[in-house]
Amino acid sequence: MTITTTQNDILIFRTNIRNKKDLLTITPVLNADTRILHWNIAQDDTDRVLRVKSNSSVLYPQDIIFLLREAGFFCEELPD
Repeated sequence: MTITTTQNDILIFRTNIRNKKDLLTITPVLNADTRILHWNIAQDDTDRVLRVKSNSSVLYPQDIIFLLREAGFFCEELPD
């Protein structure tokens, strides 16, 4: 008997993604990562909070931080 579990993890980050141009830059980067199910940015929040939902246990906060920094943005994980 095989037991399969699905884990939906939400990772939360502070970023400096501020405007539509920034979103256009980061959208293909985040959409290309197949471990990410859904993401959004709270643009009205002063911390420009990025929430990333994944069902993969192999997506770590460091992965998101690396992706955003490679794209030229600040990204820091927020504590729970």
